[in-house]
Amino acid sequence: MILLSLALAADIDVPSTEALDLEAAIGLAGTLPGIDRILLAPGVHVLSSEVEDVELRGLGGTDVTMVAIQGSQVKTRGTTRFVDLTVDATGAGTRALDQDAGSNLDLVRVHILGPSGGSGGGGVRVRGQADLEAVVIDGSMVGGDGGGVLVEGSGSLVAAGLTVRASSANHGGALSVSGTADVRGVFFDGAVATNSGGALYVDNGGVLLLDGGIVRGGSAPTLGGGAEIRGEAQISGVWFDDDHAGGKGGAIAIRAGGDLTFSGRITQCSSPGYGGGIALSGTTPYIVLRDAWLEGNVSDSEWGGGLAFGGYYAGPHTISRTVFCGNQAPGDGGAVDMDGNWVTMDHVLVVENDTDHEGGGFWTSGGGDWSNMGF
Repeated sequence: MILLSLALAADIDVPSTEALDLEAAIGLAGTLPGIDRILLAPGVHVLSSEVEDVELRGLGGTDVTMVAIQGSQVKTRGTTRFVDLTVDATGAGTRALDQDAGSNLDLVRVHILGPSGGSGGGGVRVRGQADLEAVVIDGSMVGGDGGGVLVEGSGSLVAAGLTVRASSANHGGALSVSGTADVRGVFFDGAVATNSGGALYVDNGGVLLLDGGIVRGGSAPTLGGGAEIRGEAQISGVWFDDDHAGGKGGAIAIRAGGDLTFSGRITQCSSPGYGGGIALSGTTPYIVLRDAWLEGNVSDSEWGGGLAFGGYYAGPHTISRTVFCGNQAPGDGGAVDMDGNWVTMDHVLVVENDTDHEGGGFWTSGGGDWSNMGF
């Protein structure tokens, strides 16, 4: 049934039990001018072809309307929208949705069931302009980067309300960014990296603005159980909790030119190497902590239970309006090991941190401008 709603577009109804299926509706939409809206009745609709200049809208919501992907992936071209439905990619060979370079993709109230063993961006690979609102991605396990979402090169992501659960990837079990991403309100739970950056990975040249949310239970065998930052990241109002790395940086590792400005909470994170909460390593990492709270983080065998500098970095580094409480390390700096770095600090409170060596609160062989400190 075709209901003409505008002179330049059409609404195409796809019942769950009648002859017109989703593939046929997409083919029909391609013969009509404008961006056509395909209305999907409750039920399961199979999709294996590419989609271009269409809106797929579920009439029953994500609980009862499903698009099941067959084949490797579904390519999205032109201006494409998915609204109020579930995308089942558990049988897909690569990923759920692969955005064509330079195209536009909108996902609104979409639940993606990810593939197992696919390539990067198991839920969505972003290569154009992508806008996500209230998107949930579950169980996406891939061999490349970005278990849930991969933002590549010239790709640009804007997201409000992004949940990724029980997903894994080489880097960034939930989200990997080498393009640009502006994300507000995340819940990344149980993300795993087989390399580094358990939940979140910002690659060289990548830019991330992340405002609000929780990164919980992330893990990586090397660096950054919650996140690894090699590009530019501004993270505010985010709580990293119970994240663990097998090397350094239980919550966050900043490496090789990484630039991080952080406000939020880091609690109960750990690593056997230095920086149970945050570790700086590699060449020229840079950090600003502002309005942050680091509590109960542990370096199991090295230094800097809350924050650790792994060498001398030019900075400037700044810590302001920040609390370090109950962090532990057997080496120097129960809360912070600054090594030889010059750090500017203002309104910093250091309480009940512990070390077996020197500097239960701070250890430094450098210096800095310190004011309004509380120990």
